[in-house]
Amino acid sequence: MKTPGIWLRTVCRKNGLLLTDDQVGSLEVYVDQLLAWNQKINLISRQDEEFVWQNHILHSISPLFKFTFEPRPVIMDLGSGGGLPGLPLKIVLPNSEFLLVDSTRKKVGAVEEMVRNLGLKDITTMWGRAEDLAKDGNLQSHFNYIVARAVAPLKDLISWSIPFLRPPKTSGPSAIDGKRQIQSPALIALKGGDLEQEIGKARRAGNSKNIEVVELLFPGSEEISSGGKQIVIATF
Repeated sequence: MKTPGIWLRTVCRKNGLLLTDDQVGSLEVYVDQLLAWNQKINLISRQDEEFVWQNHILHSISPLFKFTFEPRPVIMDLGSGGGLPGLPLKIVLPNSEFLLVDSTRKKVGAVEEMVRNLGLKDITTMWGRAEDLAKDGNLQSHFNYIVARAVAPLKDLISWSIPFLRPPKTSGPSAIDGKRQIQSPALIALKGGDLEQEIGKARRAGNSKNIEVVELLFPGSEEISSGGKQIVIATF
């Protein structure tokens, strides 16, 4: 691989996403911190450290190759772990507001320090289980989107997301720069494997107006491991 930052920038450019020098630099700093913390706390698989740029950084921002969010979105990363996908998305979407949530206190502490070292604005962390945080009036109906990576079955993710999401808007732009805009409120989950049964259970629960699966195929997607090549979008 080329220098990882140059490689990522090239893949992003091929997919209509232009990264600045500052954004690439921030992603490089984040990766260094993520790998350093991973020696103390299990944030990503040790076997995956060699492929952190492909399987974690590229994977986290890859939905932006196919979709856009509403302007100045307020987003919760549910089950953020080591800050994925929230931190890379925040770096690439500077006008967004993020809350990174995880139920493991040590992971939240590590991510909080990474955020502080990166000097990012409009991004905070919170420790707790989704079911408990949903009782917090300051978080209820506050977010345009929930993002998650392989945290839990889709049925549970949808159920957990509903209390945090804002009421739907009546209308909005359907596309920006040729990419479809995901209308809020929505859950965007990065998942892999055979999802037929999982989606069937989620649909039977009836909590989502629509569940859409998009194959995560794009120039450079062959670099990502086969375990996470689908985007599931649930709208409400």
